[in-house]
Amino acid sequence: AVAGECPEGGVGVEVADHHAGMDWVPSRVADMVAAHRPKAVLIDGRSAAGALIRPLAALGVMVTEVNTDAMTRGAGEFLADVHAGLVHHRSRPVLDDAVESAGRRQVGNAWTWERRDRVASPLVAVTLARWGHLEIEAPPVESVYERRGAVVL
Repeated sequence: AVAGECPEGGVGVEVADHHAGMDWVPSRVADMVAAHRPKAVLIDGRSAAGALIRPLAALGVMVTEVNTDAMTRGAGEFLADVHAGLVHHRSRPVLDDAVESAGRRQVGNAWTWERRDRVASPLVAVTLARWGHLEIEAPPVESVYERRGAVVL
């Protein structure tokens, strides 16, 4: 899933790709990172997606692992922003189905999306993409002149 600023305000989220299984994910993510240079690639290491961290690293993709706190804050903020009209997305059956069947599970005094049913994975993904977009700062852009040690007068 991906997230970014919307011209009308708020954050746009989208399921960039969705297929059965996870074999296809590392190469697809590596291609997307090369093409779009995102701020971060986020994975909840305690989820099934945690199995993708090593294959992604082998392809040169730096992964930021998130924890349960990020997931609970992300879910709560996502839902609040949906109700406030600050989350935008194109209708896509895979995400629409996930939203329709969404359940919650308690985590201490907070909650996050119930994801034992794989139908929820697109909702979990856009929630995490939105959270990462808002919480993670983009790395500074490195000048080619600085990297090569050139001085321009």
